[in-house]
Formats: sequence, structure tokens, C-alpha cells
Amino acid sequence: MLEDVFLCQDSALWHDRSQMNVGIQQIQVYLPSQRVAKQDAVPFSKYPTKEGDADESLTVLPIDEDVISMALTVVRDLMERTGLGWDEIGMIQVGTSTNLDRTKPIQSYICAMFNEHGVYDLIGGDNTFACNAGMNALMHVASWMGSPLWNGKLGLVVTADFSHTATAIRSPYDRVWNGAAACAAVLVPDGPLKIDRYSSRTCHNFSSIRPAAGPPYRSFPDAGGASAFAEFYASELCQVVQTWKQNHRVDSIADSFDYFAVHDVTPSRVRKSFDSILEADGANSADHLEKLSPSLRFFQHTQHVGVSNVLLYLAGIVTVAGTKAAADARLFCLGEGSNFQTSILTLHGDLTQVSVNDVQRLLDEARQLTWWEYHDQCESHLQAYGRPRSLTAQKESESETATVRIASTDRGFKRRYQRLTADSKEPVKWPGPIFRTVAGSLLIFDFPLFIVPVIMCSGFDVREPEGWIATLNIVFAVSTLIWRGLAFLFPGSLYPELTLTTPYVASLYKLNLRSFSFFAIGACIWTLTDPTNMAITIFWLAYFGFRQLNMLVSLRRNITELYLHDALVMLCYLDALQVSRTTFIAALLVSVGFCFWHRLSRRVLSWIAK
Repeated sequence: MLEDVFLCQDSALWHDRSQMNVGIQQIQVYLPSQRVAKQDAVPFSKYPTKEGDADESLTVLPIDEDVISMALTVVRDLMERTGLGWDEIGMIQVGTSTNLDRTKPIQSYICAMFNEHGVYDLIGGDNTFACNAGMNALMHVASWMGSPLWNGKLGLVVTADFSHTATAIRSPYDRVWNGAAACAAVLVPDGPLKIDRYSSRTCHNFSSIRPAAGPPYRSFPDAGGASAFAEFYASELCQVVQTWKQNHRVDSIADSFDYFAVHDVTPSRVRKSFDSILEADGANSADHLEKLSPSLRFFQHTQHVGVSNVLLYLAGIVTVAGTKAAADARLFCLGEGSNFQTSILTLHGDLTQVSVNDVQRLLDEARQLTWWEYHDQCESHLQAYGRPRSLTAQKESESETATVRIASTDRGFKRRYQRLTADSKEPVKWPGPIFRTVAGSLLIFDFPLFIVPVIMCSGFDVREPEGWIATLNIVFAVSTLIWRGLAFLFPGSLYPELTLTTPYVASLYKLNLRSFSFFAIGACIWTLTDPTNMAITIFWLAYFGFRQLNMLVSLRRNITELYLHDALVMLCYLDALQVSRTTFIAALLVSVGFCFWHRLSRRVLSWIAK
């Protein structure tokens, strides 16, 4: 019988409910450390301020965070708060609509944290889709745990999103509904909040589109615009509810459930959709509004957080629900994903046994942004999303000490994150940016013909470490290329001491200079083709180290006669790189190799001359 089985509709998996019920035991919510009042977010919007807007706000993603860092933070916070063993998790499913890479899933970054604890036998992946991806990720884990493929471990659902769209001052169709959040949920056998049924309705529609190579604006159907979309959306919600009622022989959803969570982009829109659903159900929404309000407990302070909406709604319901009628509560969750998928998930169980972190504390500690700050950060995300940008230093609260932030993003878009050390070693802490400032000033004096044109023509942002290093590499490549090119063609004119020795010895040293220049010219050309390559940077770091060693060892000069310029340039590189010990040792070994080769060549040539 239908009521005796755990049914995941649109799946071939059937599981006897007498054996196990899959349920949610833990919910973790991460909210960015910034938010802006909704009425301040778009002061010049053509849309009128609605009732209740004064009490609402939206979370704002700092420009040194992204969906990956949020996902890493929420998982780490969950594991630390609950005390779960890293080896207790068997599947990780991530839902997002703003993944940053079309081949590397966010799930792989999360797996890196598990790898740090010796856990590698994880399965799962990303559900990259509009808002319903969170619901899809949840059901993938539930289906796995209810199937013969289950290995007995727990399931982890992670949702992370922020709206990569323009502000309303740039796009009149973009209302203030775009927040940022990441959520995580642990699914366990016979969990306190059990999953009952899942149904979905899917059709093709261009309700929104975000092409990878196009502007990140939300769009509506060409015919009818926003009003046509609203009508279509309401129709789809009513259709999926009516289909669900018929399939499960339910007369009234209003009387069958204690709590409702309806996906939409603002609290007012959520209430409007709730009205449409109950109107189609033949009930008065005003009589059941108290069943909807708990789901908006945190949502009213984040606004639309994409795929994270569903878990954020559940966190609000669990937080608000008291002991009364919470021991056997029945929940109705309606999700939506553009283009176009609507789904219904029903749950039941003891809400008092579901654990949720203190979300209100995160909201209370969030820094309030002005409209100008909010607008500037939106612009920064649009112009260079995923690349760290300069921010005014902010004092972090104790709750932010575990926040994962972007450490670096190279020109190949490879991202590295602070507090994620599975694929890198701890960086060496060099003296600070003062050396970069001093060395940069010295470079400007030494290379006025090179540094300024390089900065102007390359387009690198020298305020960022990657841009500064690439600029240094190009400057030294251009200057060395010119000098070594002349040395290759006219060694006698650049090195007048060759005229003071015998013609035989002079010809040997000219040969040596030409061979060295040929090697240096090749390295310079390599640098100009890929100035951000780490191997090239190590080469230049080693080159300046070689010059220092050559002054000390080969020429036997006093240490006071070392090139101040070269020393500052080396410190400049090391400070900008925040280089690992492995990279530093590699550069040092290359320097020693250069020095050994140089001394060997001098000895060989001297022996031949004799």
C-alpha cells in the first residue's frame, strides 16, 4: 500500500518504511557578516516600499567570500558544533545556482576538509540548478539512504547561494530580494524530522537565464514581462498542489499540516504565493497564517538566498516551534526552480529533537552596511566575481574567526581558501607589505621606461598580489631581454674588461656571455608568454638570489656591497607570494644551481685559457 512505503516519486527506489525512515537531525546555517536594511538597499528604486520593509534586511556577501567559502564554513561549523566524526559521513550533495566552475564541483572543495581527516570514500556531487537544486540535493541523499546502495553512513546536504545579479539601480527588473547564505543538514536513519513524500512538476520555460558568457541579469519571458511570469508562477504552484492532492488523496492541505514553507523571493511574495495555494485549496489563508510565519523567522532578514531557502525555512520553523504540537508536527514545503520546476516535500516528526545553531546571533553580529557600501560590493562582485579585492580592514568578531575566506585566485581561476590546507602547506609569514612599497618605489626609479608602460598596458591590478607579481615578472623580463639581447649581439661593447685580456681568453668569455644570454633570452620570452606562471616567478626569485650569491661567493665581495635593489626585490616577491616553504626551498636550490653552473663555467674557461 502507498502509505506503507517510503516513496521518492520520479525515482525507481522503493524502501520498506518498517525498516528505516530517513530524517533530518541537524541543521546548520551560515550567514555572511554583513547585511543592509531593505529600505536602504535601493533608495532610488521605482518599486514602492511595501509594508514590513522597514523591519527587513538582506545579507550581503563580502567580496573576499564566495559560494565555495560559504559552503566550507557551514560544513566546518556543523562538524565542530555537533561533534560528528568526519568518517561518519558517506554522501555529500551540494545544491547551488551559482557554481563557479562547470567541471569542478563545490563538493570537491568540501571533500578536501574530509581528506584532511583521512576520509576519502565519499560519494555525491553538485546539483547546479536554480532554486530547486536545494530540494533536489536533499532528495538525492534521502534516495541513497533508502536504497540498496546505502553503505550505512550518514548523508550531508549542503546548499550555498548568493545572487550574482546587478542592483536595481542598474537593472530595473532586479528587486531587493537577493541575499546570501549557506545551509547544511545531516540526514540519519530514523531521524527526528522524517521525510514522507516528494513530488515534482517540471516544464520548459525561460523564467530566468544566466548564460556563462552573458550579463548576470535576471530575465522574464519576452511576452508580458514580469506580470506574465507572475501569472505563470501562480498557475504552476496551484497545478503542483492539485496534482499532489489527487495522488495522495488529500482533501485539504490547510488542515493536514501544522507548518508551511513556500519558496519565493521576498516575505511579501511568499505570503502572496501562500494565498494562491490556499485559495486553490478552498481555504482562507488568513486563518492559517500562523502556520507560515515561523518559516519566515530568518528569511525576512536574508531575503532570497536561492537554493538555501528550503533549509533556512526549516531552521526558522524548528527555532520558533515550541513544545506544543511540535512532538509530532507535519510540515509542507513547496519549492521552485526557474525554467521551470516546482516540487512538494512533506515531513513529520519531533521538532524539539532537531538541532539548529544560533542563527539569530549571526544576524545580531552582522555589520550594518550603508547603501553606498552595499552598492560598491555588488559592483565588485559583478566586475570580478571570485577574485579577491581590497577591502577596508574590519575587526572580526569571535564568531568570524572560523570563517573561510578566499586566499588567492590566479589568472587560471584556481581558487585557494584560508583554513583549507589539504592541498597546500602553511605559508611563511614574511615581514609585511612595507617591502613591497619600498621595492616598488625603487623599481619606479630604476625602470621608468618599463614599469609605467607595463602597468598601463598589461591591465594587471598592482594592488593585488597576483597583479603585482605578474607586473614584476614582465618588468624584469623586458629589461633583461633588452640587456641580454645586446650582450648576445655585442658582448665586447657591454663588457669593456674583455678588451684588457688576451684575444683567446676574450673569445672564450664572449662565448660564455652569449650562451648565458641565449638562456636568459629564452627565459624572458617564456615569462612574457605566461607572466603569472608560478614556475616563472620561482625562476625570477631564484635569479635575484643567484645575483646575491654570486656577489658573495663568486666575486668574493663584502656583504655591505650587496645590491640593495635585488634584496628588496626578493623581499617584495616573498611578501606578495606569501610563499610556502616548499616554494622558497625550490627557489633557493635553483639559485644555488645557477651559482654552481656559473662558477663551473668560469673554471672550465679559465682552465682552457691556461
